[in-house]
This record gives sequence, structure tokens and C-alpha cells, in this order.
Amino acid sequence: MSSDQPNAARPSPARRWVIVAAVVVALVAGGFIIYLNSVGPGGPRAAPGAGSTPSLQATATGATPVPSPSLPSATASGTPTVETARPKPSVTASIDQPADIVTGVSARVTKIEAVSGVANGPGEIAGPALRVTVEVTNSAEAPFDLSAAIVNLYYGKARTPASMLSGPGVRSFPASVSPGASATGSFVFNVPKAGRGTIQVEFRGSPDASVAIFEGAA
Repeated sequence: MSSDQPNAARPSPARRWVIVAAVVVALVAGGFIIYLNSVGPGGPRAAPGAGSTPSLQATATGATPVPSPSLPSATASGTPTVETARPKPSVTASIDQPADIVTGVSARVTKIEAVSGVANGPGEIAGPALRVTVEVTNSAEAPFDLSAAIVNLYYGKARTPASMLSGPGVRSFPASVSPGASATGSFVFNVPKAGRGTIQVEFRGSPDASVAIFEGAA
């Protein structure tokens, strides 16, 4: 008799579909809530550890951007142009002739004397020497500066530089030569007797004047 009665514990097909639909709705609602919690109210959240790159829109709506400083434009060749003073050409003259070193100013060797060199400075060696006297004549309208004047001597065919000695009779140039005046300076150089057949006296009056080179025999 029990087999003829309907099973009250077994749900009907319509009720089973209702239960399945409720489960699906619950799953969908739960997933939607999780999604809302992940994106937040302001949009998708950045992943942890990701670098924070400022947005371009922040510049447009935020503070005014500071312009970068402008640099001076380069030349056409890409390198700056530097003008350097050209050296004056040297003037060569015989040892007994004057030489024009600048307009209105001339120099000449007035005397060459054989002396016994005196060594008082460091590195100097006493011995046979030559004392050379150079005269500077100023015919220009302005004083000629001699504060940086230099006299050198070379001897022999190899133009060996001669060492300058402390004496005897050394006399430096004055600071300048007045217009219409002359000034002299005397200098002693250690020159062996065998090298005096050919000598060169080099006079540098100032950086703006030509270098005078006097050639001859002592």
C-alpha cells in the first residue's frame, strides 16, 4: 500500500527549478558585490606595488606647468668661435743694423763684448761669456712699454740657447721709452769661444711688437 502513495519528501520538478534559479541569482549577486568592492567609488584601483605615474590630465586641471629655461642657440658649426691674437712676424737684420719692431720704434745691437761671466744665480756657471747691449729708439708719439722686454742669445749652427748670467755689467731696460728718446739694456750670456762665429740675438720688446732677430759673428 505504501508504494501507491506519492513521495512527499521528493520535490516536484517545478520546485527544483525554483531552487536552481535562486542559487544562480545568489551567485550572480555575490560576484557583483565583490566587483564593486574591488573597483571602489572612484574607479578601478591600482595594483599594489605599481608605480604611480602622474596623469597628464592632472597637469591640465591642476597647477600651471613651469616652463623649462631656454638655452642660447649654438653656432652653425656647433662650436663657439674664439678669436685669438695672431703672433707678429719676426724681423731679421744684420747684427750691426737696426730693425723696426713696431711703427715708430726700432731696436739694434750697439755693442758685443767678451767678458768673464759671473755666476750668482741658481744654475749659473761662470766662464767665458758675451755681454750684449741692445738699444731701443722710440720715434712714435706715445711711450713704448718695455716692462716685458726679453733678450735671448743663440750660438753655433745648431742655434744652441745660451744661459744668462748675473754679470758683470748687467743692466735691465727701463719700464718704458718716452717719445723721442732711447733706452738701453745690457745682458751677459755664457757663450763658449768656439761658438761665437755665428750668433743670433733675439729681442722681444712687447707682445704687440715684432720679434727682432740680429744675426752675425761676435
